[in-house]
Amino acid sequence: MQRITVQFYNPRGDNEGVMNRVVSYLDPPYCHCEVEFRDTLACAIYWGGTVHMKNRTFNAANYDSIELKCPQHDYDRALLLARSKSADGEGFNLRHMLGSKVPALRAEAQGTFCSKLCADVLVAANLLPHDVSTAEMTPSGLFQRLTALHGTSTAQPEAIVALDFMA
Repeated sequence: MQRITVQFYNPRGDNEGVMNRVVSYLDPPYCHCEVEFRDTLACAIYWGGTVHMKNRTFNAANYDSIELKCPQHDYDRALLLARSKSADGEGFNLRHMLGSKVPALRAEAQGTFCSKLCADVLVAANLLPHDVSTAEMTPSGLFQRLTALHGTSTAQPEAIVALDFMA
């Protein structure tokens, strides 16, 4: 079995990323996600950029992760799709991203956004059902769907403040 990890960025400590805060506010708590293959090879797309693959690490203070296991042939198909999208230079599409929450904005135009990209890769790996609408996936929605299907994550609960009762 191979491992594919989906990394979800929570902007709880991000004081500079205004757009990250806006996206997170509209569909909390996540604003971005990436797919990580073995050996720290990650596939991602950022606002205004193109799909790319690079070796990187993820800081557990900022990222929650869901680790998924799949057979080698499913892993290979997912990695091939990620590399193909990267080689083709598939671009970020703001209309598609907004369409994940506003169906009237969905179009057949080229392009993708982070959670659609991740969902497409996971469908290729048979880690999401083939009938899932990847165009409707937000980072938080993808996290919820994967947790429901596969269970565990490294998400850290928000701090809970104990109440002090005075006698």
